[in-house]
Amino acid sequence: PIEEECKPKCQKFWKEYVKPDGDLPMINITWYDAMAYCIWAGGRLPTEDEWEYAAFGGQNSKGYRYAGSNNIDSVAWYVKNSFDKPQHDYTWIRKGGLKYPNELGIYDMSGNVSEWCGDNCQDNNISTKQR
Repeated sequence: PIEEECKPKCQKFWKEYVKPDGDLPMINITWYDAMAYCIWAGGRLPTEDEWEYAAFGGQNSKGYRYAGSNNIDSVAWYVKNSFDKPQHDYTWIRKGGLKYPNELGIYDMSGNVSEWCGDNCQDNNISTKQR
């Protein structure tokens, strides 16, 4: 399994070479990089269903279109509100927690950067079911 394969190699890498700013999301990492980090940190990636459930407010969901609001500008950074002028570098990335959280108090579940899940996208996931 991936855990056995990466653990020895990845622990050294994450401890010595990756020093992410605690307020900025990680970017340009593969699914394997994300898995390796989770193993190193003693956790795991959420399943897609878990991520969708958390993003859309869990049992507290109010059925918003985005994670925490129907107004994307209040909860997410995206191309139309991230640039002062069009650019082709990474100046569009924003620190976490600058927008409103969702119903569970979780920030940045819509927009900013992409997320990885521990399983493959399935047709029967929560996003295609009634919330």
